[in-house]
Amino acid sequence: MTRPRYDPGIQALALGLREVVHQELAPCHEYIFEMRSKVVLLYGATERVIAHGICNIHVFARHVLLGFPRGTDLDDPAGVLQGTGKGMRHITVKKLSIWIGRRYGRTFARPGSTRPHTASSNG
Repeated sequence: MTRPRYDPGIQALALGLREVVHQELAPCHEYIFEMRSKVVLLYGATERVIAHGICNIHVFARHVLLGFPRGTDLDDPAGVLQGTGKGMRHITVKKLSIWIGRRYGRTFARPGSTRPHTASSNG
């Protein structure tokens, strides 16, 4: 018998997070694909989830990330978004019950939660 790629805890976390995204974005389009080290689930309001994605879930062997392609445009007064790239930000989800209780990603995943992009004085 082959060992599953993801242990039951990671599977439950990913599926639970998927359910939360579906609740917040319904109706939405979902595109799922496998990469070498992870499974990726992309979500958007249109069929063009790669170009116009709202959020995504990255399932790794030991953790799950909730990503936001335009995360730098999101209001994050609590400072929960991680990342230093030009646009993408993410949240590492370790326990779904804690994450849901704080409603971090629920707020970020809602359409219209972005703030207008303003040019920074740092260039």
